[in-house]
Amino acid sequence: MPPKMTFRLALVCVLLTSAYLQLGAQDWKRKFEAKKDALIRKNGNGTDGHLKAELLAMAETDQNIRKRWLALPPEKRAPVTAEMQQTDKDLSARLQTIVSTKGWPTISLVGFEASRAAALILTHSPDHDFQRRLLPSLQKLIDEDKILASD
Repeated sequence: MPPKMTFRLALVCVLLTSAYLQLGAQDWKRKFEAKKDALIRKNGNGTDGHLKAELLAMAETDQNIRKRWLALPPEKRAPVTAEMQQTDKDLSARLQTIVSTKGWPTISLVGFEASRAAALILTHSPDHDFQRRLLPSLQKLIDEDKILASD
């Protein structure tokens, strides 16, 4: 095949792949928004405003330390890595207290975004036994449409 044809074919493949990925991303986003809307309709916006605010602040803390870590060159990450590990430990301990006193932060308790914030904190928890212990109850909450399954 002549070089110009090879280039054109490659370009067409890249453009088609890009278009396919864009459609897939749009489809995923549309499905996510539909699921989000359905969960909010079913569960409401949460009844515990204080806990909602606390969980959103906890997620912001979680993400801010990770943004700081990512902004650094690898050779300068060690001190922030230690800080991030301590942050994860502290946030996990607070989440454990919340779960033991109020149960898992469902959408009906804290709203959609704060429920997702709790899942984010659980994902970054260094306490893998805590994560494992929660799996059966989280699966039940997913089955009952009380939390977002992808979280």
